[in-house]
Amino acid sequence: MSNQSELLQDVIAKIEAAVDTDDVEYVEMDCMEELEAAGVGQEAIVPLLGIFERHPVSDFGIPGDIMHFVEAFDDNVYFPLLLESFARRPSVTTVWAMNRILNVTKKPQERQHMLGPMEAALTREDVESVVKEQIQDVLDYQSGK
Repeated sequence: MSNQSELLQDVIAKIEAAVDTDDVEYVEMDCMEELEAAGVGQEAIVPLLGIFERHPVSDFGIPGDIMHFVEAFDDNVYFPLLLESFARRPSVTTVWAMNRILNVTKKPQERQHMLGPMEAALTREDVESVVKEQIQDVLDYQSGK
């Protein structure tokens, strides 16, 4: 196992230990700085998005340091991974991230590529009501664009 892989696992453990505490945003910031300093790249996107999947209603900041970290990668890498994460387990954070992308996406086909999974998530039994409320808010907002 590489040092970067071990660091990534350590960072995820630290963040998850701080979830739902007053310190989570500080821990996030320190951990993302560690990853950046070590040169950890796009291989961190899926494991980091996994944190949101495991904690779908937790507050990680708006947008939070994890999202800043993953959004820094190329859209062609980040967007599909975000959609895959959302499909596995929507969270308030990934709903917010998708809304952010929708705000700058003009092509109807590209917009529908994101809106379709959001609409489908509203009928899923494994999606928390607060996440569904967030999704509905985004769908209502985006229908006006």
